[in-house]
Amino acid sequence: LKTAKEEVALECADLTKSLEQEHAEAEKAKREKQEAERALEEAGPKQLSNSDVLISVSFEGVKQPLELQPWDTNLEGVVKRWLEEVQRSAKLQPSLVRYLTHLEETAEAYP
Repeated sequence: LKTAKEEVALECADLTKSLEQEHAEAEKAKREKQEAERALEEAGPKQLSNSDVLISVSFEGVKQPLELQPWDTNLEGVVKRWLEEVQRSAKLQPSLVRYLTHLEETAEAYP
């Protein structure tokens, strides 16, 4: 009976120690998350880079997607360059410009 009590006491101590470690790890993770959030807030908005894409449209049979970046304001020029790069007919330009305009106007949110 005495050995059983000792075993239970040891197991209780181990469980208490394990629980304290779990609490300490949870507190550490919480602090790290708060610090990361604070660092993001202090950093301010992210600068746009060349890899940022606002709209990307893939067409069947065309390997390169038509990509519109946030600073692209001349849709005709973007579409014209893309059509030249993928070697497609310039007759598609007006339709593609209308389609991109439609996508911009109907988008619910921008990144």
